[in-house]
Amino acid sequence: MAAAEAAVKEKIVKLAEETFCGSGDIEAQDAKSFHQYFLQTYPPGSAERSKLLSDLHGLENRLKALTGWVPPAAVDTVLPFNAGQIQSFVVAPWQLGLAAEDSVKGPSKIVYILDTVSNFLASPYRSEREPLDLLFSPGARPGEPVVDWSMVHAIGMGKSSACRIILECTLRLGLSDLELVAISDVLKALLRMKATYEPSATEEQQFMRSLGFKSQMAERSRPDPLMVACKWSDLLRGQGLNFAAVIDQRIQAYNKGRTEAVAISQQEKAFIKLYVHQAPEFTELLEYHWQNFKVAESAVPLKIWANPDLSPDTKQIRSGGKALWTNILKWTPAKNNYWLLRAIGIFLKNLKEAQMAGKNVSLKSMANRFRSNFKDPLAHDQASLFGHFLPEWKSHVTNTHLDDLIARFSKGYLNKELQEKLKLMEPELKATDFRFIQQVSGQWSSVLGSSVLGDGTQEAERAKEQAEFNLFQSRLAKEAAMFSDYTRQLQLFHARQHEEKVAANLCLKQALAAATDTFSNHWMPCRRTSESGVLPYVNEVMVSFAESEGISSSKALQLHIACFDKLGLHWFANAKPTVSVIANAVGAAPENVAAIVFAPNVGKPGDAYDMLKIQESEDELDAMLREDTYNLRATRGFISFSEESVGCGKSKRPGGTTFWFVVSKVRNAKGELISKWNGCFLQVRKRTVAECPVLPRTSWVNPCSPIARPLGGANISKAARSKQWATGEGFWRTVLQSAVEWLSLDKSWVIFVVDLHPYDGTLQKCITNFHSSAGKLPEFASIAPIWANLGSIDDGEGDKPDNLRIEAFCRQSLKTHIEGELRSGRLKVAGFTMPEANEQTAVSPPIYNEDWLDKVTATFPTLGDEVQKAIGEHNKVHNPSGVPYKGEKKRTAPEAQEEEEKSAVTLEPVDTTIEKLSPDAQLCGPDGHYELLVKGPHLYLHGLADCVVSAQSPVCHFWGRYLCGSTDKKDIAKFQGQMLPWQMDSKEYVACFAVEDESNNVDLADFPQNPQSLIAFLRHLEENSLVGVNIEVHEVKYTQKPDALQPGQVTTEYSIKPTEECYFLPQPLPKNTKILLEN
Repeated sequence: MAAAEAAVKEKIVKLAEETFCGSGDIEAQDAKSFHQYFLQTYPPGSAERSKLLSDLHGLENRLKALTGWVPPAAVDTVLPFNAGQIQSFVVAPWQLGLAAEDSVKGPSKIVYILDTVSNFLASPYRSEREPLDLLFSPGARPGEPVVDWSMVHAIGMGKSSACRIILECTLRLGLSDLELVAISDVLKALLRMKATYEPSATEEQQFMRSLGFKSQMAERSRPDPLMVACKWSDLLRGQGLNFAAVIDQRIQAYNKGRTEAVAISQQEKAFIKLYVHQAPEFTELLEYHWQNFKVAESAVPLKIWANPDLSPDTKQIRSGGKALWTNILKWTPAKNNYWLLRAIGIFLKNLKEAQMAGKNVSLKSMANRFRSNFKDPLAHDQASLFGHFLPEWKSHVTNTHLDDLIARFSKGYLNKELQEKLKLMEPELKATDFRFIQQVSGQWSSVLGSSVLGDGTQEAERAKEQAEFNLFQSRLAKEAAMFSDYTRQLQLFHARQHEEKVAANLCLKQALAAATDTFSNHWMPCRRTSESGVLPYVNEVMVSFAESEGISSSKALQLHIACFDKLGLHWFANAKPTVSVIANAVGAAPENVAAIVFAPNVGKPGDAYDMLKIQESEDELDAMLREDTYNLRATRGFISFSEESVGCGKSKRPGGTTFWFVVSKVRNAKGELISKWNGCFLQVRKRTVAECPVLPRTSWVNPCSPIARPLGGANISKAARSKQWATGEGFWRTVLQSAVEWLSLDKSWVIFVVDLHPYDGTLQKCITNFHSSAGKLPEFASIAPIWANLGSIDDGEGDKPDNLRIEAFCRQSLKTHIEGELRSGRLKVAGFTMPEANEQTAVSPPIYNEDWLDKVTATFPTLGDEVQKAIGEHNKVHNPSGVPYKGEKKRTAPEAQEEEEKSAVTLEPVDTTIEKLSPDAQLCGPDGHYELLVKGPHLYLHGLADCVVSAQSPVCHFWGRYLCGSTDKKDIAKFQGQMLPWQMDSKEYVACFAVEDESNNVDLADFPQNPQSLIAFLRHLEENSLVGVNIEVHEVKYTQKPDALQPGQVTTEYSIKPTEECYFLPQPLPKNTKILLEN
């Protein structure tokens, strides 16, 4: 059945791509949008539309007969209009509108719709979690029958479109009964979908609500600014308002009270404001382009629209006062259209060339390689020049030639001559003065030119050349002396500069440490304590905080977080103590205290991963929370993880987690719950405001390991992996935002988040990020008592729970994160200011370039032997390499890659397979593009994709684990002779070095990736503002001593020694694990 299911789904995807993606030639504009296809194929009122309706009913009846499915009844009458009230119902796909105007925010783009098609085929649409937000057709009255194809999408046009595409392709394929049954789950989910009805008072309010809700859903595509501008323009025109006059005020009103992620950005605002000035050809061209390319991966991403030349209000006229050129460079809609035409044309041309060359193209990371040079200040002026003369060129060429001319311009072939004309700015420039017009039309003007020098002139030329050669020899000697002096000065400058950087960075490190301690101790305290000491510790922190901040107790709320999934098999031993702590806290302050309790994701010892036992654990915890003795009101809910962060079908772990939102049962005289937390979104909706992104598999850690670092899912035990399923900064951000949503809390309130089961520090990092952003949420602080009884149960190999290690990990992890936020300037702490740049007192000598030596031989055409002899004698003493010095030049990544590919050695394939080879070991290449196979004394390379294996970077990665003397003595003795020691006892130790935490903002671009000495790496870190580093299971000491070579200067000396035994044990790849780029 699995193979049949995959085959049917592949058929549907193929037919959908053939229908909407056109011929496959990206330069041919033959792709279709969803609305264009459906309205052309099934026009309203046509026999085709009636047949589509009949066929959909027939498909539903076949599924009923084949599977016994009983679909819920779809809404059949218009619901009453209750503004601000949410009403839920079920809808059938033929009730939803197909036209562009059937979407409040504008039609969805096919590039995103096809992604949703693939997602729905991979995992059936769960509309109960992500319902459509619909409106009834304009003019429909409550109680009237719902007309087919009439309902309007407030939110969900993309999902609805994907639904109709899958169903229509299913009908066109004429699937057999067996094929239909194979994908019945997918089809049933699309033939009946959950929906909500929450109308707004006005059409514009409905639009702004839909736009805001769509933008806050991280897993959904953000509405592009063209869609927003077009819809907003129509709404304002309908109100009789001038778009340009009111759009600033409208955007400001929309952004008010919204977070930065949801608000309209400055780049989006720039586009929306210039939209009204554009010609219809411009918007049609951009609409088609963004229909087929995601905005961030397109020829014109959002950052481009901040260019002032694109708007008539800010266009710069660089004409130098020349009348003709002022007219040429004047902004017009047509010239802007030609600018866009060329930007898209160059992008498509470059992309097509890469595809034809067989290169693997990922626009997500490589789009910028194919774009035109937007940093060129003359880019828009070139389009203006072309647009100015185009009307005249039309009279000089045929229609065929004109099409050829525009095609050449759109692909950038005319850029060179256009740029020449712009630089010269001839005041009498005419349309016939362009060479490419002659080339396109085939009319070339002949140029006569050849003169013969007389004998007397030749003698004079030779004498002049000899005199210049004598001058060259004198200059070369002088240059050699000056260059020697320059190199000495440069050496002294670099030494002084380095020591000044070290001194400044040491001061910065001390200031960062002090600011980090101040912030973390005040806002994020963490301490080990006993069960009886938890609440006294929490009260102690809150009292101290309130005194220092002047916060009233009525403005301080507590939110206790209990994550039983972080306790693994120890959840049961800690269940009653944890619930008691929560009950005592809620009982002491029933108005101000609430709790979020996350269910365990394992059973009890012996049945840890049995699904029935896990369900029993959830039920047991549910019953415990509802015991009368605790006087708690627990609301059970479910949080869904975003599919993209879980793995989009590659992972088989659960797609969400059960939780309880807990408040006091105490009520006032009116019978109302007195808890200030009552009525929050998390409690009412029993879910978060959006699906929660969770920590990527590659970032999973085991804080209890002696070497606590990101290890990835396959490198830690199953028990440790399950503790990382429901975590991550994005996860906690969504949970906390949902907990305060609808509570009307402003910045004057403080929420104390009491982390009862601290584990990986991501909750504290999330709260730190709240302080780094200027949002409207209340202030958050974290209190992390570490007290849980971890007993003696062993959760698995390498995972030995230890409160001491958890405390150390959380403290260090948070410290590193706070330092990164302080360095970036996002986090502000009183008394700390991040310096913009180190103060440099050393003065660099002038840069000395000898690039003139490159052209010496060409300067003396008749004295070549004498020139080479002079240069050779010079090089013996001053330049043994024989290459003229031109200063240090940085290469871009693409240039470096191209040079490496040109010098690459091609290996001949061997006539064998991996199965026949039966390798002794398999090693993963660092980028996942190849693997190395060891067989006896031979090493084989197996390419998983087209790639170049660099000799300047690590060739392979070993799979395995670290063994430390403090915890793994038995294994160290067991695997003697099979391990690689990691014990650096000298600063000259050679290895491939990197920095684990990117938040330090250390630039490693210039540091060699091949093996280097430790001292070279430490010196490089000094240059990049990182002094005093930590290396796992090693102690690094640094001291400053006077520099013997430079009186008055100091130098930093390093020493290193191991603090315990440490080895790396290479291991075979885990079962069913493939070497991939992702792992």
